[in-house]
Amino acid sequence: MKLNVGGQQTIGRFPGGWTCVDILPGADILHDISEDPMPIDDGSVDAIYCSHVLEHIWPWRLLFVLQDFRRVMKRGAPIRIVVPDMDIALHRFMERKHEAEALDECMEWWFDPSLDNDGNLCLNHVTGFNYKKLAKALFEAEFRDVQKLEFQIRKEEFCACDNPGHAKTSLYVEAVK
Repeated sequence: MKLNVGGQQTIGRFPGGWTCVDILPGADILHDISEDPMPIDDGSVDAIYCSHVLEHIWPWRLLFVLQDFRRVMKRGAPIRIVVPDMDIALHRFMERKHEAEALDECMEWWFDPSLDNDGNLCLNHVTGFNYKKLAKALFEAEFRDVQKLEFQIRKEEFCACDNPGHAKTSLYVEAVK
């Protein structure tokens, strides 16, 4: 089994053969990964792809989520995590800081306020990442071989998974259980 965690919105565009775990209706497994362990057997997952999800997890729940990913993975299984890269956002802001709109653009890009399914205002992004922070979290969750990669530069398992719309603003990290 291969898991596309948080990929409900990619159904139909994502490669076949992946099981979608998401908090949104329409996922194969409807589940809030930040609240409870995934309803998946220990050591049963061949690969995990998790794109633009972890920035929605409160910092104090991140280790729980990463440890649960590791729990369900087979020994030697890879994980690919894609998150907005704060270094890119801050670099862009610093290049344009003399412009009146630069701070608003940076804040919108990061905090991205929106309405949930019940019409309540929510801040989508609650955790920020750069490579050092994500690598540290992965090591704390006992992943190994943590490496920073690029858009579509990946292990074979993740062929055609990356969203081209995230290519210029994302951090791509892979690790192994």
